[in-house]
Amino acid sequence: MITILLSGRITAVLIGILLFFISVDSVSAHVPFFSNSENNTPSNAFTIKDIQISKVIYQRLDEGPNSSWIKFDGKQEQVLHLEVGLPNISALYSYRPDIFLYINRSSSPSYLAKDDLDLVLSISTAGVSSLKDFYEPFTKTNSWILAERSFLLPEDGTYYIESYNQNSDSGKLWVAIGREERFGASEIANLPFTIKKVKEFHSEGIFSVSIEPQPRSFIKEIGRLHIITIVFLFVGVLGFRDYGETSFKENLTTRLRNIFLR
Repeated sequence: MITILLSGRITAVLIGILLFFISVDSVSAHVPFFSNSENNTPSNAFTIKDIQISKVIYQRLDEGPNSSWIKFDGKQEQVLHLEVGLPNISALYSYRPDIFLYINRSSSPSYLAKDDLDLVLSISTAGVSSLKDFYEPFTKTNSWILAERSFLLPEDGTYYIESYNQNSDSGKLWVAIGREERFGASEIANLPFTIKKVKEFHSEGIFSVSIEPQPRSFIKEIGRLHIITIVFLFVGVLGFRDYGETSFKENLTTRLRNIFLR
């Protein structure tokens, strides 16, 4: 049993690295994260680290007033690069959530409420009439850009980003932060699973996708991953036979791009 578990983990890492190599030369990627319904207060905010590293947080807001919160530690004059977008779904075309940036100057009470925070930046999207199309080739998803901002943090402290829905309609959005592209080992290993979730998040229908953590059959996942690994090795071997002077990585990347990403 231990051998199977270890084999599955190694396989997942290999697939994640493979997908990363396939896309890294031509794709500007954000590390994807998914918030959930518990991140609806400052005290339960979704916590991120290092706002310089590019990341995107996918959020769902229920009928308003409703919020989703992100928390991070920042330094004075550090630049916060912020981008807000919607999945390209017809029902969301007129959806206009507001974005607020706060700093916590209080004495850190055990329960932190919105009134304990000081507002430092407000981004209203109500007046946005023209949406900018955005295609993300890594996950093959389409979005609309609502807002883009670069903001100098005024002081050291703990900051909170609130995505706020004050209307009666529900919707989905994403908040992208940072510009430095850097994937850690865990993010690379999880790419096959997160790419699937990103695709589902962009699927038609506001409530068709649950972004809550879902249990999955480990045996089924391992079986699927081993099949992909066999394909991975098979294509690589064929590549060496046909192109003796081409490196394994270059030839495998080219072949898998042609097979799976066309």
